[in-house]
Amino acid sequence: MKVCLKKSGEFPKKDEVSVIKKFVQFLQTQSPLNQDVRITFTDTRDIPMTTGVRMPNNEIVVLAKGRLLIDILRTISHEWVHEFQHQKMGVRDDVKIQDIGGPEENMCNILSGIFIKKFEKKYPEFSKVTYGETVNEEVLSEISPKSAGVNDFLEFMKQHPEYLSQMGFRNYDRLEDYIHTANYEEFSELLDEVDEILSKKDKYIDGEMDEIERAVQDLSRDGDLETTVENVKLAFHNAKEIDLTKDIWSKLENTESNQIKKGEMKKVEALAKQYNKSLPSELKKALLKGNYGRPMILKFGDRYHLVAGNTRLCTAAALGMTPKVLIAEV
Repeated sequence: MKVCLKKSGEFPKKDEVSVIKKFVQFLQTQSPLNQDVRITFTDTRDIPMTTGVRMPNNEIVVLAKGRLLIDILRTISHEWVHEFQHQKMGVRDDVKIQDIGGPEENMCNILSGIFIKKFEKKYPEFSKVTYGETVNEEVLSEISPKSAGVNDFLEFMKQHPEYLSQMGFRNYDRLEDYIHTANYEEFSELLDEVDEILSKKDKYIDGEMDEIERAVQDLSRDGDLETTVENVKLAFHNAKEIDLTKDIWSKLENTESNQIKKGEMKKVEALAKQYNKSLPSELKKALLKGNYGRPMILKFGDRYHLVAGNTRLCTAAALGMTPKVLIAEV
């Protein structure tokens, strides 16, 4: 995979080219692309965009005039994730995505901030080029609470309140109060925590890929659903973690859990043996502690289909508890 950089006027200069090339190499380690990409820098908004846009045919256009290199890198990172979504996750050019608050856009917002922070930590020697000649430690410690990256982070957390408790915040207002008094290092630590949460979620979803593929094949074969494995994987990546309501549980397909009553652990043990799954006695401890892989539910139309986690749901039903689940909508 090659990346072609197209200059705009005097940008980028020689030292900026070196940083951009290193940043692109870094992005390839984080979200690797298969096809060649062209990054075009421009001084005008001749095409509809704010500070950048991902175009068909693997082109990224970035506004360069009057901007710090660090902001330009953030835009490259944002549009790079969009390109990754098209090349690796099945997002199509002929399907319009939601610009504000949509799952694809939220993914770009948060990952671009994480990638910038990781790059700065790995290459601190580039700070004078990325922030300009006047940069110093005091500026670095104060810049993040006022930056677009913080706004992107807060918007992401507003869309995913389920992560707040994992980060030690009682509610969104507590997080916002903390952010507005945080310095650069404290904000970086928050990005680290979100990165770890998202990495764990991605690893969990990857571990259930056999179940995702089986569900897509079964539903497609029966003519119930037209989608792809890539689209379903993306939907689960952006899925919110919620409590499984009685209404959804009662009509959930592909599970025996809605037939299990509180105290019927013997039935669950028999099902676990039948399907060669984990013993309910082991799952019980994890469920009560909240330390379990969230059962994965696919929503399409007014139907809910269990993709993974039948034994976990059955055990939860026998315990009389309300489990937390991931519900992806396609």
